[in-house]
Amino acid sequence: DFFDWPAAMRAAVKRSRPKVVVMVIGANDGQGLRNADRVWVVGHAPTTTDTAWKAEYAKRVAAAMDFLSADGRTVVWVGVANHPGRSTRMRLSVQDAVVRAAAAQRHGRVVYLDTWKLFNAPDGSYTTSVVDPTDGRYKRVRSADGFHLNMAGVRVLAHSVASAIAAIR
Repeated sequence: DFFDWPAAMRAAVKRSRPKVVVMVIGANDGQGLRNADRVWVVGHAPTTTDTAWKAEYAKRVAAAMDFLSADGRTVVWVGVANHPGRSTRMRLSVQDAVVRAAAAQRHGRVVYLDTWKLFNAPDGSYTTSVVDPTDGRYKRVRSADGFHLNMAGVRVLAHSVASAIAAIR
């Protein structure tokens, strides 16, 4: 699939002139990568040893971070959450590592929100329930598919995004 994120970002920034941008890219990025002309740059999903996919994705993420953080804007980049399926979890871990590294190179302009950790069990394993920081109670945060967030999960994520924004102010 191809969606022209750079064009969409340019239009959104021009329209709203934000001071803070919250970027959420999901699990669908862990697939082959095409250009706007629909030509494959990397025609396969990432693997842990795939340098071509990592390099191309890093280039795209870096360009997005650089554009979004220009003119003094701060970016809160929401990482991807863990997944119950082994192969999807592997792809997401590759994607997450690339984003985490790009954000680290842009310290002060890009804040990486580690949702992998946020929605994991205390021992680092996958879970469907976490402690809600607003009331200290364990809550189921995943929808029936085991990956997407339900409303309780959305509230936990929103609280974390708000905390990240407050910390940069």
